Amino acid sequence: MTQPRRIELSKLIFGEITALVAEHVAGIPVELHVSRNGRGLVIEKETGKTCDSYATSADAVMPLLEKFAWRGAGNRCGSTHASTVLVWGKDGREYMGQADHTHGKNSFALAACIALLRAHGFEVI
Repeated sequence: MTQPRRIELSKLIFGEITALVAEHVAGIPVELHVSRNGRGLVIEKETGKTCDSYATSADAVMPLLEKFAWRGAGNRCGSTHASTVLVWGKDGREYMGQADHTHGKNSFALAACIALLRAHGFEVI
């Protein structure tokens, strides 16, 4: 049994998460360009176009998510927003991704990315 690839979420910027999802989930070869201010721009190698921002856009990540059996839930308590996404992988196992408002307003997109990466062999901590 191969060891999962480990990534530490707290050490990644959204561009890095998007690049991982693009390459390992969507199968799109990409290049990540990080600016001086720490923002990441993900470029598709074949087209030279900017890649959809999976980590921050529910509209971008939904087509990837819909290839799996999945369900999601969101909670709001005062100003705190949290999302949980469950994905059933091709191996029949359940993978969970969670994100809260500390990751920005797009906690659903980030939670979906985490679950999808876990379903593709990543250990996200």
